[in-house]
Amino acid sequence: MVKVNKFFFCIILSKIGVYKSNVLEGNIKVKMFENSRLHYLLVDSSKFDKASIFRKTGIENVNAIITDKSLSKEYLDKLKDRNAEVITPKNIEESYQI
Repeated sequence: MVKVNKFFFCIILSKIGVYKSNVLEGNIKVKMFENSRLHYLLVDSSKFDKASIFRKTGIENVNAIITDKSLSKEYLDKLKDRNAEVITPKNIEESYQI
């Protein structure tokens, strides 16, 4: 069995879950998700508020979301309860300012 510290995966994101459109790939990613300690979602804004045939997990099970735009307040509230981080280009720019 493979164990990993951090798992980065691309997904489709809805307010009730994390989805993958390819079932075969989804099954593999579920196993990786189950065998990792930290979970990072890579999701561009065109994949917000969408769903697909394969639900992988709930949004409450992620440690961070890396995205190109800010998330809505509803997403941010769910992630705040979990102490999950949201990383956007704006966050990165602010962290490099002196």
